[in-house]
Amino acid sequence: MQLQFGQLAEHEKKAFNLYKANSCFAREQCFADFMNQNLKDRRDMPPAWAEKMATLDSIIEKGSLDCASTLFRATVDRFVSPFISDNELIYPAYMSTALSEDAVRRHWSGHWRNIPAALLCVKCTSGQIALDLEVDPSFGGYEDEFLLPRNAKFIVSNVHDVTDRMEINRRMSEFYARSYSFLRVYELSYVGRT
Repeated sequence: MQLQFGQLAEHEKKAFNLYKANSCFAREQCFADFMNQNLKDRRDMPPAWAEKMATLDSIIEKGSLDCASTLFRATVDRFVSPFISDNELIYPAYMSTALSEDAVRRHWSGHWRNIPAALLCVKCTSGQIALDLEVDPSFGGYEDEFLLPRNAKFIVSNVHDVTDRMEINRRMSEFYARSYSFLRVYELSYVGRT
């Protein structure tokens, strides 16, 4: 069952909004980008960031999926493949996902050149931990975005490469598709946090 934004304490609302908006924090980097990069690089988090991360962890634990779903994430392969071993993906950072493949189409980047894109298709069961990032009405609720916890574990059931340009254009739009050599599709089953 998803929590309601009004149920959060003020410090929890601040951490939630910092992540969702990717706002600048502590006069430094954008919150979600900096935190996730540090987690992927396995660097220690500065104290103020570690405090917000602990708050974000506790908020995520309060949310769960109401029903079985497939969640989607648009990214690049080099942000996924290093974390796969023996058909398991253990993703060290938080993972933003969406309820539909269409919702992630605008999350590809146009600045990459000739590298593989990656589309994660994550099968989830009812009751698994996931935070609905649309619960704060000030964000508009347009993305159907769910946040999975850091250090989440997934079983990789299938990986296939899409090389047909028409199919790549259909899945990610021609504007973004022209930046990538091909699209690697990962079919995953969400296990939970490690």
